Amino acid sequence: MSAAVIHVELPPDSTAQAPTKRRCPTCDVYYPIDFVVCPKDATSLEAPGDPQEDPLTGEVLGGSYRITRLLGAGGMGRVYEAEHVRVPRRYAVKVMHDQLASDAHAVARFEREAQAVARISHDHVITIVDVVRARGRACIITELLQGEELGDLLDRVGTLPLSQAITICRQVCRGLAAAHAAQVVHRDLKPSNLFLVEREDGAVHVKILDFGIAKLCLLYTSP
Repeated sequence: MSAAVIHVELPPDSTAQAPTKRRCPTCDVYYPIDFVVCPKDATSLEAPGDPQEDPLTGEVLGGSYRITRLLGAGGMGRVYEAEHVRVPRRYAVKVMHDQLASDAHAVARFEREAQAVARISHDHVITIVDVVRARGRACIITELLQGEELGDLLDRVGTLPLSQAITICRQVCRGLAAAHAAQVVHRDLKPSNLFLVEREDGAVHVKILDFGIAKLCLLYTSP
């Protein structure tokens, strides 16, 4: 999984995007499905779907967002699907890893991501909905997307048709232009941070993800 926020909505009858790696409950690192113990500390790895893999399942964050299932994990945190307790809407929730919650640098990076995305309002940039806390850790609430990362698509099909590549690049440029207009520089643009949203008409729609190392630029004017 990417270290970026992973926002994937699975169809009810599909397991194509379900977690396919085993997690070490000690160091919170994921390993291939054929690993049985953690190569770092020899701890038995949790199997995909193990209830222990979803410690927040069922918990209500900020009095509004009930965690329903784990979607994935990255270097900074785990991503869950959540449903609003009062309105019929679902969201993605990024929760910082336990071992990083006491790391001031990691917390600052996590909060910087929320600040950066909140400054941008554009159709090609992931939308942040809220920031809450769970068990003392900051959680970022965003829109829940259905589709796949560009990196996964490239791994599967290789070279894209020129017309599709141009469409994707144009949309990415529009999203970056909006970010730059908001004085935000992404600094980590790569296929795994570009999400291709599935549209009913089959059209490609790109969302830029993971502003964790974004730079917030301040404009200074003369008095």
